[in-house]
Amino acid sequence: MAALAGGATVAWSSTRSTWTWRPAGAKTDLETDRPLVRQNAPTTDLRLGSSAYLISRRDGRRITLSSSIHRFNPATYATEPWPGARGELQLRKPGTAAWTTFKHVTADSRGEATESFDLAARYDYRLLIPDTADTWGSTSSTAAKL
Repeated sequence: MAALAGGATVAWSSTRSTWTWRPAGAKTDLETDRPLVRQNAPTTDLRLGSSAYLISRRDGRRITLSSSIHRFNPATYATEPWPGARGELQLRKPGTAAWTTFKHVTADSRGEATESFDLAARYDYRLLIPDTADTWGSTSSTAAKL
């Protein structure tokens, strides 16, 4: 619990990565000496930031997608590779809106994952990193029609 300017307090829950804001003088769950008065106690969801990068190459029918996944490290105040992060490679037909996941990837110790496959048709590709309990997900830029 921390006090803020104006007397408001904030309670931190590390398991849910949320801050709960309570007005100064608001009854907490531990207090039993006064009646419960409902308070407007909004929450703020705090998580680390992530970034997803995708590079695509085509050689004839062979397509190679090289991905890189990074996450902010509060200890160093820098964005660093995120080993073990899971992502989804997605594709769509050029000119359409719907993306389809066709492969799940896991980043290696350098935060990278590479997939190669044969495909004659042309598609747009992207890498999607879903949200986790402590990290916001991200989506790479669209790789050109390959």
